[in-house]
Amino acid sequence: MTLLDYFLSLGTRLAPYLFLILIPFRNHLRCSFRRGVLYAVLFYLGTTLIVYLFGETYGINSIWMLPFTCFFLAFCLFLAYHVLRTSLRKLLFLILLIENYSDIVLMFSEILETHLAGLLPGFSAVGLVSLCRMLVFVLSAPLIHYFLTHQVLPVWEHEDTPEIWSMLWLIPASFYLIYRLGFTSSIAALHSEITSPLLLAIVWTAGTFLSYYATLSMINFKQLQQQLQVQEYQALIRDKQAERLAASIASTRQTRHDLHHYLLTLKTYMNHGETEKLRDSLNQFISNFESSIKTPVCENLLFSAIVRYYMDMAEESGIEFTTSIVLPPALAIKDTDLTVILGNMLENAMEACLRQTAGEAQFIEVKSRMQGNNGLVLQCRNSYNGQVKKQDETFLSSKREGEGIGLSSIRTLCAKYHGVLKITPKDNTFTVNLLLNLPAAA
Repeated sequence: MTLLDYFLSLGTRLAPYLFLILIPFRNHLRCSFRRGVLYAVLFYLGTTLIVYLFGETYGINSIWMLPFTCFFLAFCLFLAYHVLRTSLRKLLFLILLIENYSDIVLMFSEILETHLAGLLPGFSAVGLVSLCRMLVFVLSAPLIHYFLTHQVLPVWEHEDTPEIWSMLWLIPASFYLIYRLGFTSSIAALHSEITSPLLLAIVWTAGTFLSYYATLSMINFKQLQQQLQVQEYQALIRDKQAERLAASIASTRQTRHDLHHYLLTLKTYMNHGETEKLRDSLNQFISNFESSIKTPVCENLLFSAIVRYYMDMAEESGIEFTTSIVLPPALAIKDTDLTVILGNMLENAMEACLRQTAGEAQFIEVKSRMQGNNGLVLQCRNSYNGQVKKQDETFLSSKREGEGIGLSSIRTLCAKYHGVLKITPKDNTFTVNLLLNLPAAA
């Protein structure tokens, strides 16, 4: 093979990587799109020269051995990590997924090559192989692009839990190994093993992407459930704020009406020199006015709104609710994540208090502060009836089988922020301690 043959063959082999990393994920590049294209071209040229030297030294067949392809994959991963702005786990999943797609392109192109070999006798072997690869890639590129943008990208952008990505990359890795260890690389061998290589290629492709679709759909469904839960919390908070505003307007009207009588009373006391009664009336008026004002529980408006919502619910139910919260106006945590964590924590506390029998002391205590620059500390203590359902270290739901949805959501988000969750039921007091390591401000 000449150097030109290597450039042509490697170009069709690398095309899926260059296209499927730069186009669907262009908003996640560490550099400009133009510089990303430049890096891709340099990568293509450098890889071709390395493969050319390796092939000329050790023989062309050695290039496609499993150790070499693994090295090639690792090299792609290393370069992509310096181009895409993401974690190594996510990148490993993406590179292996594209490699699965690239294997499918090769499989169909080999089948197409056997049908075109007699129709295009003037083509060289390398030219025919490259032509077949490009035809299959051009025909399938819109489908894989749609799959990446509508199935992979939503999970990529919104799911950051390390444990999920630590398992997710095993799916494409399994297909990668099965393809290389379980199938031969030549279409001639395929013909000798099965009657229809095309049927095998179709079944393999369907099985591969149905596995991806099922897994990613479950993750997307979980995210949708979380978003719906957040929207429910926000709707409840908005409704409570609307009620509070209506009550405030009615109270203002009443205060304006009462103020007229207060002023007349104060004028009477002043005219008659009854300073003691004048002082008592003023103090009473000021006390009533201050007690009617509900100040935010902290500077962070979302945190304050969620706590205030449950504080009002507790007050209506006769539950003592105390807070000690010192937080900055802005926190480096997604609003949806904060809503799920704090909302579930306080909802569980409210339900535990309401399950207590009449006459028992009911209380909820919330504390929160920053530890260092990025550590968010959150503690919720509440009374409960002393009964817990527990299996090993997992607290089970009192309403259904398995772990409670609220605690499960908190545990998942705790892992996402590399945090620590400690749950302690003791002496009719249920305590949840949470430490989240928030990302550093950019």
